[in-house]
Amino acid sequence: MIKKIVEKKLPYGIYHVTNSGRCTWYTFAKTIFNTLHLDADLTPAKSSESKFKAKRPQYSALKNEKLGKRGLCMQDWKLGLNDYLTEKEYL
Repeated sequence: MIKKIVEKKLPYGIYHVTNSGRCTWYTFAKTIFNTLHLDADLTPAKSSESKFKAKRPQYSALKNEKLGKRGLCMQDWKLGLNDYLTEKEYL
């Protein structure tokens, strides 16, 4: 995506570059274990039930608004995660 930003000569600035879609940390972890065919005993938990010292926002997904406005988009996070796990030869 950085190469595309440079090639399109997009304005200087900060670009959030993340795959499209959204998920919880639980869904993310579950997808990793399922993709790797690993059995894991996962239990979803609410952030409000955790004892973090720092306050956490209720919703904090990154948006690719700048990219989208310029006709660039990333693939779905599940496809990106699968590509990553496959490329790293974890499978």
